[in-house]
Amino acid sequence: MNFRPVPPLTPEERERYLRPTPPPATATVRACRNLALHSPLLHRDGITTELREDAGSVLVTRGDTTILLTATPHGWKPTPNHPTLHLPLDATVPLQRHLHTLLTTTH
Repeated sequence: MNFRPVPPLTPEERERYLRPTPPPATATVRACRNLALHSPLLHRDGITTELREDAGSVLVTRGDTTILLTATPHGWKPTPNHPTLHLPLDATVPLQRHLHTLLTTTH
């Protein structure tokens, strides 16, 4: 058997391998990121989104109308309450459609 010597790690490699990796994102954080960052309907017609990852929520605004969506394990909880916005976390596309319709028809 032939063994080739392995060169020692450089300081950069050592730091990269020994640095702790962050825990994976929770389902609520992933849902917030998807809604705030990857919803094309919520980035046009004057609609803006603000991701509040620490709070597990997304603030959606157009003009004077603001809706705060909080991600819970049971689904989205809108403030103020809108029955059409109580959807499961994985229903990003229907949620962004409802939000877009709600925000563009009130102005």
